[in-house]
Amino acid sequence: MKAQMSLTPSDDSRKEIMERYNKNPKGWYVFNGRDSKGFTNTIVIRGREIWIMKDEMINPYKSIGLGIKDELPDSFPDLDLHSFGYRPLTDDFAKNIMRSQGDKKRIDSTLNQALQSDPLSLDKLKDNIVLQGPIIRSPKTSDLLSKSQQSLDNTLTQQLDNLISRKYPHLRSIYG
Repeated sequence: MKAQMSLTPSDDSRKEIMERYNKNPKGWYVFNGRDSKGFTNTIVIRGREIWIMKDEMINPYKSIGLGIKDELPDSFPDLDLHSFGYRPLTDDFAKNIMRSQGDKKRIDSTLNQALQSDPLSLDKLKDNIVLQGPIIRSPKTSDLLSKSQQSLDNTLTQQLDNLISRKYPHLRSIYG
C-alpha cells in the first residue's frame, strides 16, 4: 500500500534530493520546463522515485514553490539518457572547449566524453571546474507524468497559485 503523499515546500524537496544525491550520485535524471501558468516545473527521477516541483520567482532573489514525491508506475520506461550529476573536469577539458571556437561537433564530442564519467557527491569535488547536468529542458514536462501524476501536477499548480495569492497578493494585481 502506498504511503500518503503530502505537499512540501520545494526547498524541502530539493534538500532531500541533495542529501540522497550525496549518498549515491548515480542514476539521477532532471527535467525542467514551464507550465501554462508560467510556473517552473522540475521533475527529478531516481530509480522508481519521482519528485515533482513547481516554483514561481517572487523577485530575482526569492522563489516560492511546492513539491511532492511519488513512485513511478511500473510501465514507465527506463531512461536511456546521460544521468544528472556533478563531474569534475580537468583544465585540459576547459582548454579543449575554448579551442573548439564554436565547432559544434568538437564541443559535443568533448561534453559527451565528460558525461561518460561517473558523477560525484559534492563533498568529493576538489577540482576548480565542475560540469553540472545534464538538465533536460522541455516545454511539456507534464508529458513525462502518468495520469495520476498529472493530477498531482494540477494540484501543485492550484495550491501554488493559492499560496501566492495569500502571501504575495500584489503579484496577482493588474498593476503588480
